[in-house]
Amino acid sequence: MLAMFNSVLQEGALTSFFQPIVDLQNGRIIGYEGLIRGPSDTPLHSPDALFNAARLHGRTAELETLCHRKHMDSFARLQLAGKLFLNMSSEVMTRGDVSIPSFAYGSESRLRASTGVQAGPSLSETAGSCGGRPGAAGCQTGSSRVGGTRHDDRIVIEITEFVGTASYASLLDVVLRYRSSGLQLAIDDLGEGFSSLRLWSELRPEYVKVDKYFVHRIDSDPMKRQFVRAMAEIAFQAGSIIIAEGIETEAELAVVRTLGIPCGQGYLLGRPTANPAHELAPGIGHMLAGPRQTTVGYGGRPGMATARKILREVPTVDDSQSTNEVYGIFQDQPQLQVLAVLRDGAPVGLIHRTRMLDRLARPYQRELYGAKPCDRFIENAPLVVDQQTSLQDLAHLFTEKNPHHLFEGFIITAQGRFIGVGTGFDLLREITQMQMDAARYANPLTQLPGNVPINEHIDRLLESGESFAVCYADLDQFKPFNDLYGYRNGDEAIQLTAELLRAHIDPAEDFLGHIGGDDFILVFRSDDWKLRCRAIVDEFPASTRRLYRPEHLTAGGYVAANRQGQDVFHQLLSISLGIVRVDAAMRSSSVQIAEMAALAKSQAKKVSGNAMFVERRALPAPFCP
Repeated sequence: MLAMFNSVLQEGALTSFFQPIVDLQNGRIIGYEGLIRGPSDTPLHSPDALFNAARLHGRTAELETLCHRKHMDSFARLQLAGKLFLNMSSEVMTRGDVSIPSFAYGSESRLRASTGVQAGPSLSETAGSCGGRPGAAGCQTGSSRVGGTRHDDRIVIEITEFVGTASYASLLDVVLRYRSSGLQLAIDDLGEGFSSLRLWSELRPEYVKVDKYFVHRIDSDPMKRQFVRAMAEIAFQAGSIIIAEGIETEAELAVVRTLGIPCGQGYLLGRPTANPAHELAPGIGHMLAGPRQTTVGYGGRPGMATARKILREVPTVDDSQSTNEVYGIFQDQPQLQVLAVLRDGAPVGLIHRTRMLDRLARPYQRELYGAKPCDRFIENAPLVVDQQTSLQDLAHLFTEKNPHHLFEGFIITAQGRFIGVGTGFDLLREITQMQMDAARYANPLTQLPGNVPINEHIDRLLESGESFAVCYADLDQFKPFNDLYGYRNGDEAIQLTAELLRAHIDPAEDFLGHIGGDDFILVFRSDDWKLRCRAIVDEFPASTRRLYRPEHLTAGGYVAANRQGQDVFHQLLSISLGIVRVDAAMRSSSVQIAEMAALAKSQAKKVSGNAMFVERRALPAPFCP
């Protein structure tokens, strides 16, 4: 086997395969991942066998370098557009004995000399399509030159197989040098382990790939859907483009798009091949023609979980206390991992047990620092939050502040007074539980909150004494449309309606829920709720126009059987909004509000076409026996 492996390296007997990475909104191929194959009909044909042999004989860096050269030669020769994703293990990156992609620009001459084939243009010369993030202005193409070395900005280094022996600091240093040379970064197999989550936080990659485990049968697994939804929300806040790997079925593709994942990769979209297509197959393009949904949060709502829920009480020390005193506290309390440092009663930082003891274990460190103030062991400026900060807002803070806080913890205060600390682990646990609870009651078609969270949200607003407006939205003429056009088009009509409603709420203030069927509830805390509702009514016809056949659009409706089985003319779909205003002074129940909103909706439905009705009557006082 060793002789065969040596022969493969010496002769370069490798073949590049490319698998497309697709924009799930428009079906455009944004790039390709380079995958390697050994000589066919040999034990080293599969990439696993190749890299196992390389690891066994200590030649991983040599094999990876050869793979990169093969991929870039083939990518240029095939004149493939978009990004080229090159896999590289973190262990090889941090060893410093491999160079990327400077070798790409000698590849053409080598190719011509060795094969006599007229190669295509280099990567920089073929850079003709936008490789930047979706929505970025203009195209990011061409190459950059740093330190005399030319690098192509269409190359994405995909970090794989992060191992504990690799240093995060060394890896970060290498990544910074690559980025300064025009390269971009991707993290592979997100969710496979804790290391991938820390890599995301430390390296802030341009692309993040969700492990195929979470995509496999995601259409039938609510927990996987919730995990992927959480990853999508974090990616949005972190400015990363998320790619779902392993999409193999149409159902998986539909759910991934519904969750707001922008890009995908998998056998359904395109298998790895040595001569990949430049466009998706027509059948796949048709699957991407339907409406794409994005998830929406519950918004800032009273009564939601706050930092107080994950509070941990820990000892405090004054910043002038000696290092030896703090060392003694850790020695006396073996379970204590962190303590807070105060200055004049205000928190100034945290000292971590492991790091302090590690530093003091070095020769002469106790003698040097033991009598000195302990504040020199505060490593980073602390993140300080009030106990009333919502857990969702706290999660967003981690993407805006230094990501080290996720692992080091943060300080929790009450009116500026220290009361305890929180940990990233506790925060992630609570956020995950909240999302799992929401997923239990989410509507499977729109992924919007169902009856239980709708009622809970209204009850919280009533308890807080806030003023708000409840809008009941219902489609008119939906049953005959569904009977004539079929349930698939009926589902699309409901999804389009959800998309329209979502576009006219403020996620930070308002709430959107899906009761079921073609019925929705909007809870507005926005002061301009009436203008938002009017916009929904006005825009509904245009947003659903593409659902109909041309002759039905011309006629303004169609003939279909009514509930009695008689053929009658039905108008096109319209929307009715019934709205109830709830003032802070009113003492009403969620049941009464629901009843009044339903009555207001019934009044709106009496008007032909798209309409809204605002209930002017005061809500009755709740019955008290």
